[in-house]
Amino acid sequence: MNSTSERMELEVLRVKIVNSKITITFSKNFVMAARVYGTGAKEGNSGIGLYMSKMIIEKDMGGQLSVENVEKGAVFKIIF
Repeated sequence: MNSTSERMELEVLRVKIVNSKITITFSKNFVMAARVYGTGAKEGNSGIGLYMSKMIIEKDMGGQLSVENVEKGAVFKIIF
């Protein structure tokens, strides 16, 4: 690009995943899940997979991963 036509374009990818079979229990020590409960999930799961996903997406890939409980499950949002 030459200096007269330089333009920065920002591309954003947003992914939203809704799971109506689980809810997330948040821990005081972790920003993300401590335990995952619900149909199809074993009660007492540590949530380490979700925590690791957050670390990989945020630290290694420069994205954001968030989760919130909704009336009938959980919503996961990933932004790059």
